[in-house]
Amino acid sequence: MKMPRIRAEGGFTALEAMLGVVLLAVGTTAAAGLILAAASAYTYSKQGSDAATLAEQTEEEYRDMPFASMAAGTTTTNPVVGTTTYTVTSVVQVGVPSANENSITITVKWGAGDANHTYQTQTILTALQG
Repeated sequence: MKMPRIRAEGGFTALEAMLGVVLLAVGTTAAAGLILAAASAYTYSKQGSDAATLAEQTEEEYRDMPFASMAAGTTTTNPVVGTTTYTVTSVVQVGVPSANENSITITVKWGAGDANHTYQTQTILTALQG
């Protein structure tokens, strides 16, 4: 009695190899898209953090200023952090919301067109803080 021969499978068929290449291409494309999205999110987050830091620094400059010498008006500066140019606008209102209080609104803008972003904060300083 003869034993049936078992055929050895020696490799991949062309169809299996093509399927493997297609799956690898789809996976690589998806990974590249995720990397680009993560890089964009990181950049926006970093710029937002830098904008908040600029607003905080500007607010601290007003806190360090003698209260009596604070004048009403608008001040604009254009600091550059990394490769991003920001526009920092400070609006001081003396005697607002009441006497011996000054309202300060700080707006930080960056980007252009569809990428135009804004960070804004407001604080009230009193004569007791100076």
